[in-house]
Amino acid sequence: MSSKIYPHLLGAMALLLITAGALAAQTITIQGRVLASSDSTALVGASVGLFDDKGQLTSGVSTESEGQFALQADPQVARELRISSIGYTPMTIQIAGDARGVIALGTLYMSEDSQLLDQVVVQGQRSRVDKMLLFPQQAELARSQDFLSLLQTMQLRGLTIDLMNKQASIRGGEVQWQIDGVPRTIEDVQSIDPKRILRIEYSDMVSARYTDRGIGGIVNVILKERLQGGSVWTQVESALTTGFVNGALGARYDRGLHSFTLDYNNGFRNYRKRFAYLETKYIAPHEELTRTETPEASPFGYMVQNLNLSYLYKPSERQQFSATLRNEFVNYHSNSVSQIAQSGSDPFHRESSVKERSYTPALDLYYANMLSNGGKLEVNLVGSYSHGTHSFSLQDQMARQMREVQNAVDVSRTALIGEVVYNHPFSSHFMLATGLQHTTAYSLNKYVEMTDNLLENNSYLFANAQGQLGKVQYSIGTGAKLFVVQDATDKKLFVRNQSTLSLFYSPINHLTLVLKSTYLPTLPSLSMLSRVQQRVDDLMRTSGNPDLKAAQSLYNRFGVYYQTKLFTSNLDFSINNTWAPILWDATYDVAGGYFLNRATNGRFNRQYSISWQGGLNNLWNFLTLQGTVRYDMFRTHTGVAAYQLNSLYWDVSVMMSYKGWTLGYDYVHPQWTLSGHTKSLGENSSRLILLYKYRDWSFYASCIFPFTPRGSEYQSETLSPVIPSTSRVYILDNRNMVTVGVAWRLNFGKQLQLIDRTLQNRDSNESVIK
Repeated sequence: MSSKIYPHLLGAMALLLITAGALAAQTITIQGRVLASSDSTALVGASVGLFDDKGQLTSGVSTESEGQFALQADPQVARELRISSIGYTPMTIQIAGDARGVIALGTLYMSEDSQLLDQVVVQGQRSRVDKMLLFPQQAELARSQDFLSLLQTMQLRGLTIDLMNKQASIRGGEVQWQIDGVPRTIEDVQSIDPKRILRIEYSDMVSARYTDRGIGGIVNVILKERLQGGSVWTQVESALTTGFVNGALGARYDRGLHSFTLDYNNGFRNYRKRFAYLETKYIAPHEELTRTETPEASPFGYMVQNLNLSYLYKPSERQQFSATLRNEFVNYHSNSVSQIAQSGSDPFHRESSVKERSYTPALDLYYANMLSNGGKLEVNLVGSYSHGTHSFSLQDQMARQMREVQNAVDVSRTALIGEVVYNHPFSSHFMLATGLQHTTAYSLNKYVEMTDNLLENNSYLFANAQGQLGKVQYSIGTGAKLFVVQDATDKKLFVRNQSTLSLFYSPINHLTLVLKSTYLPTLPSLSMLSRVQQRVDDLMRTSGNPDLKAAQSLYNRFGVYYQTKLFTSNLDFSINNTWAPILWDATYDVAGGYFLNRATNGRFNRQYSISWQGGLNNLWNFLTLQGTVRYDMFRTHTGVAAYQLNSLYWDVSVMMSYKGWTLGYDYVHPQWTLSGHTKSLGENSSRLILLYKYRDWSFYASCIFPFTPRGSEYQSETLSPVIPSTSRVYILDNRNMVTVGVAWRLNFGKQLQLIDRTLQNRDSNESVIK
């Protein structure tokens, strides 16, 4: 071959490689496995076809011997993946133009009578009436130090995350965390390797099943399927000059039909520079007294530890049994030191202390079975026991005498929680769920001068229907709640209904309209119903009220949501109206000569809100901007006086990423809220973070409250006509606080993917008057 030919040949080969690389970069690979829902056998020969936006077939394959399939597609052409098999309901899978790489759908079930998975969406985000399906993008994973920070970058509507304290809420309610459908704690999901996430199922429109628990939304993490193996992980974050530590350590191993997980995590705080300014007026019928507290440094802190051991047995794709032993250890202390100036008398020095210790073990047993008719049965049983102590002491050092108050309570609580739920799909467009939840608990509180016994029985029977009428998806549910609480002398019975309605409509691509309406009773806690009276200081006492009524709330929200690969816009309008709200009200006891702060029912609380949440995602492949603006109007009537308040909230977040580095800054401007007599200003927040990720390691550093002279700041104002007060709290330890952290994870082998589970896994009710 002539030497003159070589340059042309090499050029042609280079052009061929470049062209092939460009074509490969423009294709996606879609793979999965199709099984029959009746017996989990592989559906061999099922047709799998790709269709464009005109409904024309572009390519197709048939499932192989184990039901598996794989095909390639151009994301700019392919819009739907359709799976069909004789005798089974067809399945439609939508594909968005921003999909890329390998799309692993996992195991898909087809039913003779219905679709267990009627629509799976392969894109960055897609919404349904019951949940949003989210597929984390590589850029989002790269700039996330852990799972909570990943959620923050995904701009989920209604989700609020506190990265400093590792907490989250959805529209003010608790989050039901799940991993592959199994209810978990926030510490459990924090241990997830973001690279192992297949998709995230998110909902801020919960069904009737969750309304009795105060759940604001659900975050369910679906992990990539692996057959056998495990992982170990550790993470620690610490401040350089302040008592601030977050730590985690864990391991998981899967072998055959069995899976074992052991994890430990802790949160430690020891702050020395907290200052609380307080001015209070005590207005008796013929006398008025003013006290002004000038604070000294008041230390406080806590140590919370969790040690959990989990076991899973999964004999088939349709059944699973799990057992989890949870152990929570809490140690809390808080001191308050101040100099008090009092009208009409000499100033004096006050020091008070609160100490709490508790240990709570719990055993969580769960069984699930997917039946041959397409239904699903779930049974959950949780037993827990909690024991601890709570002590309060106060000393007033005056010129000629010492005044003291001592309160101590020995607390124990035993609870048994059960739930049975059955879901049945009647067709591809209608599913009905019904279930019963019940809690029996016994609380024994030993005070200094008396013992308080409280027996609680809480039953909730519910039904929820979900389906589709034309282009409108709906979810409607209702439930009957029976709550009985009794002590040695009294018995209180509450019977209430709670109902919820969700409507979902997507008129065009990327645009979603939703309506959420919830009618919900708020029952008093055990402590609010207690007759026990505790002394706070020389002027004040506090007590529950066995005559409390249940509050009734009607919440309505209308949302307009628009989502593309680059831009997110979530606009919400909401009205929350509460009748007979439970609040704390102060009165003066003439016979006893003291002020009593007692739980009571007001006339109404109303909140009108408009909020917008939006952002630009991965702009120029390195910049992400997010922000929220909310305006609220509060109107309240305590039965004695009426109040109103208008308030503005906003936050902003900026994040820049390059290769393995991420630099971010976020700021929160809190808002004032009004409930009953009390106005409160939430905590301000600001944080600067630098993250570097390399293979199995993540290194990060942050500066909390940079350039903030007073660190964390809280304010409140009590508008009571009997005891009006103003309060300002500053935690100087947080200002310019520098933290450093490191996380390491090692994955080996393959792990089993779990089937869905959505159950409660802990008991919580407070019965102690403090």
